Amino acid sequence: MENKLRALVEANKPENRSRWALRWKEEKGNVIGVIGANIPEELIFAAGMLPYGVSGTWEATTPHASVHRPEMTCVFCTHVLESIMNGELDFLNGIITAQYDDDFKRLWDVIHYLHKPPFNYIIHLPHTNTRATLKMWTRYVLDLKKAIEELGNLVITDEALCQAIEVYNTTRSLLKKVYELRKREIPPLTGAEVLGITTATKVMPKDQFNRKLEELLPYLESRKAPLKQTHPRLLVSSDYLDHTGYLELIENAGCVVAMDDLDTGSRYFWNNVANSTNPWEALAKRYLDVPGPRMANWEEQVEQLIDWVREFNIDGIIELRQLYSFPREFRFTYSTPRLKEAGIPHLFLRIDYHLARIGMLKTRVEAFLEMLQGKASVRP
Repeated sequence: MENKLRALVEANKPENRSRWALRWKEEKGNVIGVIGANIPEELIFAAGMLPYGVSGTWEATTPHASVHRPEMTCVFCTHVLESIMNGELDFLNGIITAQYDDDFKRLWDVIHYLHKPPFNYIIHLPHTNTRATLKMWTRYVLDLKKAIEELGNLVITDEALCQAIEVYNTTRSLLKKVYELRKREIPPLTGAEVLGITTATKVMPKDQFNRKLEELLPYLESRKAPLKQTHPRLLVSSDYLDHTGYLELIENAGCVVAMDDLDTGSRYFWNNVANSTNPWEALAKRYLDVPGPRMANWEEQVEQLIDWVREFNIDGIIELRQLYSFPREFRFTYSTPRLKEAGIPHLFLRIDYHLARIGMLKTRVEAFLEMLQGKASVRP
């Protein structure tokens, strides 16, 4: 079973991540790249197409993308564009992204200009979640439905959508079980291994992923993670983080990442699509509810962090902000004083998208862990 677990954990590594998409394309048809956690993937799956969570190249240099993007712009978007331009993603029949911020819009501009892939679509994402914005967002989701129907020359029925929602809700329920196991004193998985599993579900057909994870759950019940230390217990918060090397670096310093606030982790699957007589509106509501620094409900987001700190017995939070990702920088001005008020130690680090500046990060993390251990030693 350990070999099966390892295969799942490593599914999103560069040498593995396209294998399921290539097989799907050969046997079933279209593969649609998805950029961001707010794209309603069930809609694509209901059309008989494979939603594929796009990662950028993990290489340090981006010679093709740098022709089109200034240096001081979102490094995730730059690395994604490099993957598109260097041929890594040539198997995609289309790409869908949301207007997460100006950098995502500029990324789509270049994709659209290059016509690579031919089908490319951007959906406007509101900054607030109100009755008015939900109504507007639902209309945008239905517009996306029409575009996908035209691409596949098909009709997405309510029945097909409900079946897709059931498959995806099963994925979410299984991942929730994995996260429940992280509450243990010695969890069955490292934080890096959990990130490997959550990113695996973004590149595999969900029904196949569900079968593999369901088979592994009994094994995880008795497994103990290969950790140097199980304390302090950390929560890591970031965006677009799909490189497990960052969490390995943190845990190798002498701790466990016992919970995360990642759009490639908990935020990707935390809430189900609700049962409803109107599955399209329910689908739209679920994806508008995905939290993130670009959404205006910072108070709710930080309160969720505080709740997770208590629920998962967390000693401190490390927030990783990818270079030139400004929404997280803006939220920082609210989150820092609120976490301080709640008595939660908090470290804010800037990182690249690819694994880089390892020495500096290791030093900062080690100093943070020493501080947490010092606080623990003086507790009554």
